[in-house]
Amino acid sequence: MKSRYLKLLLLLISLMTFFLIGQLYAMGKKPQQGEGKAKGVLIPEGLTEKEIPEPGSRGGTLFTKYCSQCHNLPNPAMYSNDEWRNMFERMVSHAATIGSTMKGIVLPDMGEKEEIIVYLQSHGLKVLIKGSPALKDPDAFQFFWYCSTCHAAPDPTIHAPEEWKKVVTRMNNHRKHWGRPEMASSEMEEIVKFLSKRQAK
Repeated sequence: MKSRYLKLLLLLISLMTFFLIGQLYAMGKKPQQGEGKAKGVLIPEGLTEKEIPEPGSRGGTLFTKYCSQCHNLPNPAMYSNDEWRNMFERMVSHAATIGSTMKGIVLPDMGEKEEIIVYLQSHGLKVLIKGSPALKDPDAFQFFWYCSTCHAAPDPTIHAPEEWKKVVTRMNNHRKHWGRPEMASSEMEEIVKFLSKRQAK
């Protein structure tokens, strides 16, 4: 009887070990841009090396070299100028933790890190300044409620009115991916209406 339980226990341990090794491999391997489980999980819609702003610049090259090790390349417009420093420092901290347990993760030195931050800030999301009259608009509630949960409230002028619907739809898909409450169709329409109205001004 004890022998049967021992065999079952060993089988369970073997299965769990196999599963964990598979997960670690998926996270630790370095596939090409857009491939691999970890890359798609962390940033589902990444950019290619050619799609990022100023791909041939020093900052763009360093950004690609270091940030593509763990996930798809994020759009620099994902965060604002003010947000990027803290976000990038946090990513470097994550990479250091992963690098302590897995081979192949290379961290930027202090100079390279600063160059990447400057690059990201120079192409960061253009946002509404604090106290902007747009935020006092009665129709701004849904916009601010949903958009500011992931990043600073974007400036309505960064996209033409006809482009905002696609952008808001894409953002809603990101919310679903990250497990955040999705926007209802009526809420999305209200946000697009607000952004288009403010953009026209």
